[in-house]
Amino acid sequence: MAGPPLASSAHHSQMSLSALPLAFVPAAGFLALRSFLKAYPSSSTEGDIQFVLRGLKLAAVSAAALPPMYIAFNLPSCHPLLEVFGKFPFLVFAVAGNGVNLFAIFDCLRERGGAGLLTAFFLAILQLFWLFTAGGLLLYRH
Repeated sequence: MAGPPLASSAHHSQMSLSALPLAFVPAAGFLALRSFLKAYPSSSTEGDIQFVLRGLKLAAVSAAALPPMYIAFNLPSCHPLLEVFGKFPFLVFAVAGNGVNLFAIFDCLRERGGAGLLTAFFLAILQLFWLFTAGGLLLYRH
């Protein structure tokens, strides 16, 4: 006897589209933390907090760029963009995302207070996602 029917691809894509806004939650969180630190600066010096604020801005850009990268990564292999350009633009985008995220981590670690360390911790997690994206592009894309 056959098991239960598998979910159709239409149902799967509908679930993916409904979960897409959740992928932008980290970017919103970085922007919210940036707004909070601007409104209520910590006891750090003005120069140190500016590094954290710039790191948070870069973090928001990096986090917001990651979901479209995953969408592009999961395009069918017969998609016209992939037929024309191949994986090269996606790989360049993934390397750029890694670089932006590393600059954000560096900026946040310049301030040795709690806000900088906490942000750098979350950015390190985001960095893993960027590394998995770049590695996936190198390994799995034709």
